[in-house]
Amino acid sequence: MHGKIRGLTGLAKFFGKMLGGTFEKACAKDLDALKNYLENESN
Repeated sequence: MHGKIRGLTGLAKFFGKMLGGTFEKACAKDLDALKNYLENESN
């Protein structure tokens, strides 16, 4: 799953660019954990 955050302006745009990589990594980690959880629940 890939996505981008769009429509940010001013300070929100600045902080979004600064934190974007960190946020993206955190989301990927959470999605992996959710996937593992769901796979283990069905077994």
